[in-house]
Parts: sequence; C-alpha cells; structure tokens
Amino acid sequence: MYERRVITKSEFHYMRVSLDVQNPAKALPVELTNVYFKQAVTAALTRLFGDIGGAMVAVDVLKYNEGDRSAILRVHSHNLVKLWSALTLTDRYMSRKCAFRVHQVSPYLMGLAVNSREYEHT
Repeated sequence: MYERRVITKSEFHYMRVSLDVQNPAKALPVELTNVYFKQAVTAALTRLFGDIGGAMVAVDVLKYNEGDRSAILRVHSHNLVKLWSALTLTDRYMSRKCAFRVHQVSPYLMGLAVNSREYEHT
C-alpha cells in the first residue's frame, strides 16, 4: 500500500548572513575568522536576550567565507525569530559600528543553493 507523507515543518532553519563593518580599511582589531563570527552572533543574542536567553539559542556556523564576512547559519526553527531579531538589532561588535545583513532564509539547506534575485541566464 502506498502512503504519501508531507513534511510541513522542518526542525532547522538556515540563514545566509553577512557582517558589514562601517570602516573596512581599519575595521576590526582582529581578523574576523569563523570563531570571531560565531562570537559576534552569540554576543548579539546575549545583548538582546541576556546571558540566559542568549545561551539557550544554539546557532551553528556551517560555512564561513572570510573574504566577504558571510556565513551560513543553522538554528532550530523555534529560535529563528530570536536569532533574526538579535542580528537585525546589532549595531556594534568590538566597539566598531557594524550591521548583520540577512540575505536568505530557508527551512532547507538546498534552498540557499540558488538565489533567484541574483540569477543571470546566459
């Protein structure tokens, strides 16, 4: 017997984000590696939700590009709004003005493979 199953809710959400720094020439006192990027995300959560609230939101950096300071983050679906709001409201990291830009969000990692807004047909 054939049974059709439709998954309506994903356990995780994936985000493609980047960190823009106001003065890139003398931007940060350290190179922004994946460890510092994760720390910036954690600092944003802690700043908005406090120590306990920030610690309860588990965020994984799946892929990080040091060149343009962009990353793919994975977060549990029930914490997506918390992470998104913390990143949106961030204005400083290491006493430098900065802003997180959320480029794409998807419940499936494959959804971040193609961006229809940047697609060019040749």
